[in-house]
Parts: sequence; C-alpha cells; structure tokens
Amino acid sequence: MLQDFADIISSYTFNLQLFVSALSLVAVLNESCRSRRQFGIAVLHVAGVFAALYLVSFAVFCILAQTIVSSMWQSFATFAVFALYTAFFTRGDVKIRAVLSFTLFTILLLGTEVGGVMSFLLFDVFSSQAVRALYLPVSLVYVVVVKCFDLHKYDTILTPLFIVDIFFNIVAAVIALMNSYVNMNGSVPTWFNAVVMYTMLCTDFVVYLLCYFVARTTHTNLMLYVENNFSKTNAYTLELLQKKSEDLRCIRHDIRNQFAYMSMLLEADKYEELKKYFGTLDYNFSSSADSYIETGNLVMNSVFNMMAQKAAAKGISFECNAAVPAQLPFSDVDLCSLLSNLLDNAVESCVRQKIEGASVEVMAAVCGQSLYINVKNPVAEGTNIGRSLKLRTEKSEAGHGLGTKIVRRIACKYGGGHNYTFSVINGKFTAEVLLYYPTQKETADE
Repeated sequence: MLQDFADIISSYTFNLQLFVSALSLVAVLNESCRSRRQFGIAVLHVAGVFAALYLVSFAVFCILAQTIVSSMWQSFATFAVFALYTAFFTRGDVKIRAVLSFTLFTILLLGTEVGGVMSFLLFDVFSSQAVRALYLPVSLVYVVVVKCFDLHKYDTILTPLFIVDIFFNIVAAVIALMNSYVNMNGSVPTWFNAVVMYTMLCTDFVVYLLCYFVARTTHTNLMLYVENNFSKTNAYTLELLQKKSEDLRCIRHDIRNQFAYMSMLLEADKYEELKKYFGTLDYNFSSSADSYIETGNLVMNSVFNMMAQKAAAKGISFECNAAVPAQLPFSDVDLCSLLSNLLDNAVESCVRQKIEGASVEVMAAVCGQSLYINVKNPVAEGTNIGRSLKLRTEKSEAGHGLGTKIVRRIACKYGGGHNYTFSVINGKFTAEVLLYYPTQKETADE
C-alpha cells in the first residue's frame, strides 16, 4: 500500500494538481494581498494546505484502498481539506464562504475528470500525464475568473440562491465521482463522458455567475434604498437643524441687545428699573448659546453644532476650525450627508475604542474652486491599522456601516474617484475630502 501511494506521489501531475488546489483555495477564500505581510501569510497558507492535502490524501487512500470507492480517494481527501480550511481559516458570511469553497471544489473536480477523459481520447497522441497536466491550468483559468467575480464584495447571498447553488454543486460533484467510477469499468463511451463533464463544468460556472450578478443587483438595490432613506432623513434633519440654528442666532442677537440696554440702565444708576427689567426676562439661556459654532455657512453651522452636542453627550470634545462662504455650490443634502457621516464615524470610533479625553477635530476651508474637509479622531494603541482603514462599523442595524460608501459616492460626484483619502498619521485616523465646484453644465444637469 505504501509503495502504491509512493508511486502516485512521484507523478508530477499529482503534485501539480495538489499545488493548484492549494493555491486556488487560498486565493479564492481570502482577500487580495496588499502588503508583504499579507503575501507572506498567504504563502504560508498555501504551504499548509498543500501539506494537509498530502497527509489527508494518504490517510483516505489507506482507508478506502479495499473498498468499492477506492478510485475516489483523492476527491474525498480534497473535499475534507477544503471543508476544514473554509470552516477554521477564513472569515466572512458563512453562506458566501460555502458557495465559494464548494464551487471551487466542483470546478477542480470536474476539470480533473475532463483531463482524465481526454487522456483516454488522446492516448495515441499525447501521454496521459501530459493531457491531465494540460487541463489543470484550464481549471486555474476558471478559478481566476471566479476570483474576479468575488462574492466577498457583498455582505451576503439570498438563501434561495444559496440553496440552488449548493444543490447544483452537489449534483455536479456526484456526477463527476460517478464518471470516475464508470471510467474504471469502461461501460460508457469515452466521448460521451467528455461531453457530460465539460457541459457540467460550463454549467457550474454559469450558475456561480448567476449567483454573483443576483447578489450584486440585490446589494445595489439595497444601497439605493438605504441612500434614498438617508437622503430623506438628512433633508428633514437639515430643515430642523437650520431652524434651530436660526433660532440660536436670533437668541445671540437678542442677548447682545438685552445686555446693551441693561448696561445703559446700569451706567445711569437706574438700579430699580434694571431690577424690574431683569425680572421680566423669561429666557432660559443654555451654555449652547455661548458655545455656538459659526462657520459662515448655515448647513455647516447646523451639522457641526449638532455633532458637537452629540460628542459632548458621550464625553468627547469637539474642535472645529472652519471658515467658508455663506453660499456653496453643492447640494445642501449632499453636504449635510457628507459631514454627518464623516463625523459620525469619528465619534463612533472614539466611543468604540473607549479612549479617555478623546477629541474629534474638524477643519473646513475653501481652496480655490474647491472645498477641503479634514476630520481627525484618535486611534488607540495596538489598534489594527488595516482594519481601521476599512472603516468598519460595529452597528448591526440595516443601513448602518454604509456611511463611508455614501462619503465616497458624494466625493466622486464632486470631482472624481481620487479626491478622498483615509489614513492614520501620528496616532490619528484622518479622513480628507476635496469637493470641486461643479461646472455650470453639471449644475444645470442636476
């Protein structure tokens, strides 16, 4: 038995097949490598999966050696390793991980069977190992396409679609395993097996693409629904904030008039009249009138003052340095939504990290024909910088966690896709957005 397995692993086709399986599994189920560290971890994962495939293959080979399904030992071993890696070494939505892993397994299995069938058909022209080795890169092409249409981009997949995909993959895998058994007996024409296997391979790929495009459409519709609700909510909130802001400005103006009149009475030594006048005042001024943030723009005033109160309620200081024109060539709703989401993320980050004495800093200024906005909040020591830059929220309600996508959409609307950045500098998370003034044509189109 050991000699039989040694003969198998000495084949370059077998080793190439294990390597393609390990590389495909790690590539499909993990995010793209953006740093040397991530690349190093990916290489270790590939090496680990490759070694696991060897060990599990030997164990399954020994177990099934004297059974009726002895020809399927490699498929069972590959499935076991794929299932274990998906369950314990990957993250994300369970249904998406299951679809990706099972689809990958079925594609590699069908590709291997196609190669096996073709090796019988082309036995007189090429060696069996050469034909099998040729079909492994073909399977790898399918894997690359699956990676390009990656379901990880979306939060989840609809349950009915998940069931359909898993069911079809089970059917395809069973047919492939039956084909392997039939080939051993030679009871079905080889050309027929080739047609069936290649048809199943193409169909499996089409089913996966169907899942991908339905998931993308569902996600897009959800985004539009949420953004529409955000826009309506922001418009209503903006109206209330503007009214409150105007009321505060009137109060401040009235306070100055009251103090001027009382100062005049005091200078004239009319103490009794001053006392009576003071008693007629029915205002209950709060400290908010004294700490009112004035930027020159009513929308910014409204949002900054609202966020300052929200931050203060959570024990976070709010520092604002902004001076902008009263009129800006941007939609009030877009400006309100952009600022609210940026500041919400900053306040939420401070609350989540439980940083004592945390402070949110915001700066806004006009630079030529553009509006520059900079929002900073502290990052706790030991925080995963990569995770911070992904701007993930801990909120679980529907619609939450989409704030930064809305920020990107608004930034792109006013100047393209490269006028916003997120970075961590000197222990502070920094969000920078540059909104270019729309042209007259763009304004007319809106």
